[in-house]
Amino acid sequence: MDNKKKQQLKYVINPSSGHFRFFLGLSVLCILLIVWYLTHGYFGPVADEQFAKCLASKGVVMYGVDSCHYCTIQKAMFGNNFRYIHYIECRKERERCLEDGVTLYPTWVINGTKNPGLKHLDELAALTGCHLTS
Repeated sequence: MDNKKKQQLKYVINPSSGHFRFFLGLSVLCILLIVWYLTHGYFGPVADEQFAKCLASKGVVMYGVDSCHYCTIQKAMFGNNFRYIHYIECRKERERCLEDGVTLYPTWVINGTKNPGLKHLDELAALTGCHLTS
């Protein structure tokens, strides 16, 4: 390694350099964002178990496909509690989805009414009467 490269590397690694402080600050910010994301999900807190069970008890159904980005986001809003949601994967149950007239994903069927598109948890609460406790 020639002297010029050594000096450049020394400047970046030197704790008193502006570059070092910038990258340290950026690293701390990234760590904080990751921690926030893991604790709050995509759009706020993850749905609690009671909310997911309430949706299931009211016969709420979510139609989607596993390759759909918005379906993935919707599932993430429930975290592990998505297991309580009645989910129909339209690639596997194509005929059923066609019979039910579902063409957009995700689509929530609530009280027999189709509600296409990504829904925030408070929207689902308002549509179903289920209460969010988190």
